[in-house]
Amino acid sequence: MSDAMRAAVRNVAWYFPTAIVSGRCRDKAELYYDGSHGMDIKGPAKGPRYTKAKSKAVLFQPANEFLPMIDEIYKVLLEKIKSIPGAKVENN
Repeated sequence: MSDAMRAAVRNVAWYFPTAIVSGRCRDKAELYYDGSHGMDIKGPAKGPRYTKAKSKAVLFQPANEFLPMIDEIYKVLLEKIKSIPGAKVENN
């Protein structure tokens, strides 16, 4: 995908739910997905392309070791904001 096309998709995705449809099979499309502001990334396994062996997806979760602390902070924040109408805290 060219840089211009990537920018166009990114701009459209800002305003609308967006999917990329490829004529390639998913294994060949080699897409990466990220969530939690880049702290949870899943990508295709890197290995021989045309083998029958099944590879597992590559996971990169740099904040994984901090999840217990994030959960604790989330609970503290929920307690702190419960008296503020309309206030919300997300923990994805």
